[in-house]
Amino acid sequence: MSISNLTEETAVLIDAYTRFRRAHEGDCEQRNLAPYNQVSFPTKIPMHLAMFRDMAREFLRELANELNRFDRHIQQLSIWSDIYPSYDVDEQMSLMMEFIEPLATIAFGQPATLRGRFIYCMSHTSHQANLFAVESWNESRLPRDEAIKFKDMRNCSDYWSQFQNFMMAFRDLDDEAWKDSSKGFRNKYHHRIPPRFEVGHTQFVTREFESAGKVSYGFGFCEPLPLKDYIGLLRGQHSVAMSCFDSYSNMLREQWAAINYC
Repeated sequence: MSISNLTEETAVLIDAYTRFRRAHEGDCEQRNLAPYNQVSFPTKIPMHLAMFRDMAREFLRELANELNRFDRHIQQLSIWSDIYPSYDVDEQMSLMMEFIEPLATIAFGQPATLRGRFIYCMSHTSHQANLFAVESWNESRLPRDEAIKFKDMRNCSDYWSQFQNFMMAFRDLDDEAWKDSSKGFRNKYHHRIPPRFEVGHTQFVTREFESAGKVSYGFGFCEPLPLKDYIGLLRGQHSVAMSCFDSYSNMLREQWAAINYC
């Protein structure tokens, strides 16, 4: 129906969310949840190992939180992608603004979020392990938090055998294939103009650099992102992140075994 006031919009939103919650209750699809307390550490440890243990505990908990949040967002988007088409254009716009777009914006950015968190977490715990296990390693080898990058994770972690297993999964997290398929949504959302979800076009004029520094302009548009087409791709990214989580856990076990010798 055509929505002409807030009362009518409220009725549509309540109806849609009621349908959403009922579908959510009846959703029998198995969740792919990250476990908590993935790595066990003793309560009593030598004081000098407390930094490693406490960092590892916090990082594993927060990574599990983000992984499970990502899984939930994908599940919710899948339900909305089934409900959304049954409403007319005006109603769909209200549903998009109220429920779907905020959820999709977060979900499409979570592969990059998880990639950044793995880089940060692994850099820190590997650095702590290296202080005790790697000769001549010192505090100068890890920069300030805001400056930690992929190269720092690699430099800190190359000493550990489990790092190669981690990298086999990590290279597919927020990789070029995902960025291309999502039309660079996350980067464009934060720094440019992103594609829209379901309906609406963007990027009508583009500026390109050619050879010899020449500049050309193009006219066209970027198609919107149909949510249903991306549920499987998002689940693929979540699965990759879960593999990273398992490999990171194994690396923490390897490091703990190496440094807990007192």
